[in-house]
This record gives sequence, C-alpha cells and structure tokens, in this order.
Amino acid sequence: MPVKQASGFGCSIRKLAFTSLSLPRAEIQINPIALDSGYRRPRRNGVQFHVLNFCDSKLPRSLKSQLESHCRIGYLPRSMESEVKRVSNSVYGVIGPEGATNFAILKANDGGAVLIDADIRRIDEVEEALKLTGCAKVSYLVNTHEHFHHTSANFYFSQRGVPIVGSAGCIGAMEADGESDFACMLKPMPELYDRFSGLRLTLPDVVFADATKLTLPGVTLHLKYCAERGHSHSKGDTTIYFEEEEVLIAGDLLYTEVHPVTFFGNIPNWLTSIKPLFETHYKQLVPGHGPAVEGEKQGRAYFKKMYDYLEDFHGNLLEIKSGRKSADEVAAHMMSGAYSVLGKTRMVQRNINQFLTGKRY
Repeated sequence: MPVKQASGFGCSIRKLAFTSLSLPRAEIQINPIALDSGYRRPRRNGVQFHVLNFCDSKLPRSLKSQLESHCRIGYLPRSMESEVKRVSNSVYGVIGPEGATNFAILKANDGGAVLIDADIRRIDEVEEALKLTGCAKVSYLVNTHEHFHHTSANFYFSQRGVPIVGSAGCIGAMEADGESDFACMLKPMPELYDRFSGLRLTLPDVVFADATKLTLPGVTLHLKYCAERGHSHSKGDTTIYFEEEEVLIAGDLLYTEVHPVTFFGNIPNWLTSIKPLFETHYKQLVPGHGPAVEGEKQGRAYFKKMYDYLEDFHGNLLEIKSGRKSADEVAAHMMSGAYSVLGKTRMVQRNINQFLTGKRY
C-alpha cells in the first residue's frame, strides 16, 4: 500500500493514497485524509474521522500490522463516520455519515479556503477537515441556503472575521423563521451555548440577489440563486460552480442515495429548479446530502432520479389529500422497489406527517 509524504501541513504527515483494497471476507476503505503519528480524535461532539473503515475485522495479521504501522485505525462502522473525500485537486467534500449534511472545502493557491456550509454541532469536524486539508485560513463561508444544519456555524466564523455569503432569499428566510428554528435545533444541546459564548443566529453579511462571483488565487466560484419563485427545497437554494476544476456543488437541490427532506420545500418549484441542472456542465458533483458523484453522465442520472422521486412523491401526497390512498400506503410505496435501497428511511414518514399536519418537527 503506497504511503505518500504530505506537504503544506506544517509538520511531517504520512498520507495514505486514495484507493480501496478488497480482500476475501474484508474490505478496507481508505479515506483521503492525512494523519500524523500523534493524531487523536477530537472529543467534542463525537467527531469521527478515520483513515480506515473495516467491514470485517478478520484481516490477515501481517496486513493489519503493516497498516497499524502507518497510522492510527478507527474501528467504527463505516456508516457512522464522516469522510473527507478529495473531489478534485482543490476541492474536498466532508461527506456526512448516513446522509447527514455535506460540507465542502475549496482550497485556493494561497492556502485560503472557501468553506461551503457548516453546522455548529459538527464544528470540530469542520475544523479538523480544514486542518487536514492544509488550509491556512477560511477566506469565505458560503451558505447554500438557510437551514440550521447549513448556517448554524455562521456565528463561529463571524467571530473570526470571516465574510459570510448568502442569497437575499436565504437572508429573508433566516429573518422570518431563523430565530425559532435556531432555538429549537439547539434545545437538545444547551452545552453549546456555554462553549460558544453569545452563540446566536447570524445572518450572512455579503448578500447577492440572483448571481455573484467569488475569487481567490486559482479559484473562481460562480454562485447562482436557484429557488424557483422564491421557494424550492428552501427559500435560499444556491448552487456553486468552481470554474477552474469544473466542480458543481448543488446544495440540497440534490440528495444521492438517501431519502430527501421535503418538509421545508415546495416540491413543484423544486422540480422546476432541477430541470436546468440536467444540462449543466461539470466533471465532479457534490450534493447537499449523500455521496459525491463523478462525471456529468452519472450526475445527470442522479438528478433524474431526484426529479422522478419528487414527482412520484408529490403525486402520492395528492392521492392522500384526495382520499384515494392512505398515508401508510404511500409510505410503503416510497420505501419499496427502486427506493428500497435509499438511506434515511425515517424521512419518508416525517415528510408525509408534515404534509398532513404542517408541522416540521
């Protein structure tokens, strides 16, 4: 297994090559992440970064010894770990476990970074990813939309002087509902108010209406507001296109391999927002939730799956409303057939319940 010397991290770090190795009765997944010999997992908020994930611990002893000589090994189920995935030369995706929110790090030639979305509950994870990818500072934080799990770390980065970029739609939604949502989401974790004194909802301070461009050395980002008639998945839906490396960050307009959250959205408008993305050019694609996607052909297939899912689900919701189907029948349908392989199955019932009651939580 090749081991490379990583540079630019301020210390000597051995970096495992980006590959996977399949063995009889076992598969080792090697994440693109660098660790030094003194690495310890951060203890706060349960950060779980691991280089190696084992589907089966029955590895040959000789191989296991060799691996352990290269790095520390975490023995947690793969589905419970965040993964730092190198999407392109300068783009890293922090891929959330079990369909949790994805964040993205776009590293400029000067070592600065554009961070796409951040959740205060996972701030240790974000900071560790920035460190491991060799970023010297965060030059911009971009909010793809207003939801808590994408914007709740705005306060943290604002306190560090980082400009926060968001659409006018995002800011309007945060002004309307952000305070109550923020309090509701942090209610189970009051210790964060003690850890981050003054923690509160913080709005973006760099605002754009329809489109804008951010530039750093070697990085040109095109931000586009995509919420149809002001409300698709959210009221702030924004996509980011990295010109130099042809990477599209789709935000929550796209979920891959997991059931989407629809209870914040307007599904007919969401369908309209997705259509232009069928024709968008890119080489790599990062969704708001779920695995990253390589290649335009595969990306279009995922956008088509997303479109078909939403269209089918919306049609079935209307069947419930008309009395022709029960909620249980629709839930069973949305977890059968092609949908049976999707993760986050709990979202199906939650989405239906919101449609019936109007309550998000």
